[in-house]
Amino acid sequence: MTQTERSPRASDQRPSLLFRLGAAVLLAAAMLVGILLLGRLATSDVMAIAITSGFFVLLAGGLALVVRRQRALLVPLGVTYAVIAAGASVVLGLPLITDEVVDEDVVEVTAAAPPSGGGAAESGVPSALATGTFEARVHPGEGTATLVNTGDGSTVLTLRDFATDNGPDLFVYLVPPTAPENSVEGFVNLGSLKGNVGDQQYVLPADVDAGPGWRVVIWCRAFEVDFTEASLA
Repeated sequence: MTQTERSPRASDQRPSLLFRLGAAVLLAAAMLVGILLLGRLATSDVMAIAITSGFFVLLAGGLALVVRRQRALLVPLGVTYAVIAAGASVVLGLPLITDEVVDEDVVEVTAAAPPSGGGAAESGVPSALATGTFEARVHPGEGTATLVNTGDGSTVLTLRDFATDNGPDLFVYLVPPTAPENSVEGFVNLGSLKGNVGDQQYVLPADVDAGPGWRVVIWCRAFEVDFTEASLA
């Protein structure tokens, strides 16, 4: 058999377009799952970045071996890796060096809520149901959290002089007294944290009867980390 008649080796055959797209999708899924699972092992943003960086380095080594055997996978795998790695770096790293400041007009409290309802609340004068001061957990925290009866039948949570570290995927949770210590079991999600610095306000669902004994937790949903919290009394 002459040189031109030789059958091509498997490593010389160009993978189909479907195969290359499938490899890129598989890599993307593996990277996203790895980031989420490994990030939850961390107890701080810095540790999350360190663990994720190590994961990226190991993955890059594995991809180099794959590409050596299949050169045609260099572009789809390389682009997928670069896009997700860059996105993860921005999500994890940018909040650590930038503050998101908010200055929202919050309800002014002029009186404590009457023990059995009525009174100031019924007259339309906002009254405090419970209040607490933020304390550090995984991250520092300061300021006060107050449940306020607005006097018109609704309840809001106000954060005053609030400050904590910024981070990815932060939410405001109201945690009931029945939750075990250091957990957010049975939480009520009041929405994304509007800013890691400044006054802000959140409306409670109508069917939530929160008060003393509840906790306000600033929760990082991506890595399941309690940034800071305030116990209401």
